[in-house]
Amino acid sequence: MARWYLTSNENSHQQAENACRRAGLNSSGHRSTHNCHVQAYLKRAVGTNNLVTCGEDDWICSAGTIIYRSRLGPSALRDFYSDFVNSGIEAVRSRAIGHYAVAIRHNNKITVFTDPQGAISLYYSNMDSCWNISNSLDICAQMLPERRINPIKLVMTAFESCTLGEETFYRGVRRLFGTQAITVDLNDGVFKVNNLPDTHTARQKYSSISDAVDGYKSEVQAVFREITAVGSVGLFGTGGRDSRTILAALLDQGAAPKIMYGVGNSDLTDDRPIDLEIATKIAETFNLPFQLLDWSGEQPYNQNILQELFQTYGFQYEVYGASRSLLEELSGGISPYPDLLLGGRGVITACRRPWAQEHRNYTINDLIEFNMSSEGKSPDLPCRELYRSEFIQDLREGLRHGGIEFPDDEAPLETFVKAALFLYIRTDARFLNFANEFCHYIDPLALKCLHDSLLEMPFEYRSNDAFQIRLIHTLMPELLELPVCTTHRPAKINLKTFELEFLDVYKQAFLSRLAHAVLPSACIEPAKKLYHFAKGGKKRESAILPDDRKLKSNQIMETYGRQVLSDPLSTHYLTTTTFLKIKAAERFAHYLAGVNALGYLE
Repeated sequence: MARWYLTSNENSHQQAENACRRAGLNSSGHRSTHNCHVQAYLKRAVGTNNLVTCGEDDWICSAGTIIYRSRLGPSALRDFYSDFVNSGIEAVRSRAIGHYAVAIRHNNKITVFTDPQGAISLYYSNMDSCWNISNSLDICAQMLPERRINPIKLVMTAFESCTLGEETFYRGVRRLFGTQAITVDLNDGVFKVNNLPDTHTARQKYSSISDAVDGYKSEVQAVFREITAVGSVGLFGTGGRDSRTILAALLDQGAAPKIMYGVGNSDLTDDRPIDLEIATKIAETFNLPFQLLDWSGEQPYNQNILQELFQTYGFQYEVYGASRSLLEELSGGISPYPDLLLGGRGVITACRRPWAQEHRNYTINDLIEFNMSSEGKSPDLPCRELYRSEFIQDLREGLRHGGIEFPDDEAPLETFVKAALFLYIRTDARFLNFANEFCHYIDPLALKCLHDSLLEMPFEYRSNDAFQIRLIHTLMPELLELPVCTTHRPAKINLKTFELEFLDVYKQAFLSRLAHAVLPSACIEPAKKLYHFAKGGKKRESAILPDDRKLKSNQIMETYGRQVLSDPLSTHYLTTTTFLKIKAAERFAHYLAGVNALGYLE
């Protein structure tokens, strides 16, 4: 279930097929008629067929990961197709678990849609009597009759790490929202994009946090009952609460997941010693298999290597800098390879907590300030007025498709929270799209059924992470006896109040007094930074990185900064890259390499 594409044009089909062959993808099957060509490809590490015939002319194909009736693969797709034919889109999307992009042919009509969150990317174009659809942006771009770039959209996609609205940086190529579906009538060739009704999820009201935890626990157990039924499970574990929540739900079902943790050699990865220490301790305590993953790399890459990687992996190859060790491990280096990999990502539990804002009315400017990247807001960005204008346009388009009405003047905190989290879904979905190129991967906390129920919880239940900690306690209380790490700060859990207590609070006060008493004043600030880094703390300035990691990060910034500034697509919009974070610089350089590899018209 790595990639698939659909097109009405024979030439476009040949172009896409050649591109996928060059990418080293193995076919899962194809079907062709005079006005419809579908081709699907296997994931790189698992051989699950994702194009299934259902009768003489009907078929279903998928990208991503679908668990349906507790199964993965062709049998799940056949049941999905059958229920779609008998009950419709809303029924199958309410029942399916996962992140997916599906195309179904039935009665000479094609219907295409994604999971309700729209977490899996799906792109389409419809021009000059030719339509193209794919979950791969580069494949969609290669099927265009001509490629033209919208430079400001390219800058925004690099800085915001996603397409906020419908329009991509390829003119004429759009991204489908989870609230939309494409239909193509093969009898008359009519291509339509339709709005879908909201997928039903539980909307219960609770009188206390204890009742809410018990109710949500039942929903979590229902989801993880199906997840654990598919086979062996691997979990990208950290020291944080989110992966701890996923682990608690797995252990509650009697599963013994493999715990994995990736370590890199630059700031392109987010690994920290405290996270690794806790993840290892968890595996030891619960007698779980553990694998340390090597995500270090030889970046920065020159243009030839970037274009070589792009040819193989497309625009998604920018994740974590596309280190070859990461690519090799996802391609089969994880051993034994679990049937399903899980991550702890989910915007409703992420460190960005809009519900923690004060209770007041919020303007559209507040929403922009909360969601826009630091690069987009930087005074060093020469095109920031144009950038802001485009951002607002895409933001409003996204909210409209999310069914969220945000008034021009002011909105209550509840609306602000829904809007902020909805807009962040695409930003947070980059890794799950990337991982699904290789294997079956799901972020359970990003599933709509679990996301919506938390979204409806009163804000006071979520204060100080009490709800999430209580949930872990009801699922697997022993997990709360181990330290936890949040925003790279070690903490323990108070089992009486179910709140976090940071372990460095009291120690810091004593060490601060000691440092001021014995150290020269010029050494105070460096000592403070060194302390935070040694403890895995939040302060991560490059000045306190280990020498090799600091050197690697600086090399990446310098090289990719030069590549970005030397490209004609960016010279009108940037005069310096010093204000970019390392991931934004790397992402921009990778995107530019891909755009140049495919070529475009000025």
